[in-house]
Amino acid sequence: MEKYFQLKYRYKGFSPEVIFLWDKVEAGDPNVEQVEMSQGKAIEVSPKDNEKIIWTFGLAGCYACLLFTEHPDGTRNAVLTHYPPTEILQNSKTLQELIGQSKKMKGASIKQIVLVVPGEWVKDPITNKYSLRVQNQQTADFLALAVQAELDEVEVRLEPYSVVQMEGRKDEGTFLVYVPPKGKGVVRYRTWFSHGTLGT
Repeated sequence: MEKYFQLKYRYKGFSPEVIFLWDKVEAGDPNVEQVEMSQGKAIEVSPKDNEKIIWTFGLAGCYACLLFTEHPDGTRNAVLTHYPPTEILQNSKTLQELIGQSKKMKGASIKQIVLVVPGEWVKDPITNKYSLRVQNQQTADFLALAVQAELDEVEVRLEPYSVVQMEGRKDEGTFLVYVPPKGKGVVRYRTWFSHGTLGT
């Protein structure tokens, strides 16, 4: 019965793209890594590998940090963490541990971070328009600095999201990262509210 309700929620709340990834995880696909809350994982893609995907779901006030590196030999690495705001120290520790497990990351030619973080709507007193800004800049800076302490100069992107959930919005709380081998496509990420590309 519990499995029935899990599947019902999954098919109602998520797009075919995310359902496909969930099915891949349950089937044990080695090219798809799912990161749960209070967890971090890493993937490596050499020029001869298949595309790999690392993703998470359930971001509802949590912080997700994606670290992407690309190396002169074409190897691509991605680290993804997902932690609640009460576990920021553990988040930074996990990031540093996962970076430390890869000797290549420190010598990367491209180093980029995408932080998907809680945001808040702020009204501009001059234009009276609202914009979404990072809710806790100090926490975002702390996570970025934890990575920069290991890898020196790193490009940082902030993706703040509204913590107000919208009824019926598909894929809310998801962060998907697709890493194809070098020369076979661009590295791309997608959240329920934004998207972007990384690397070359």
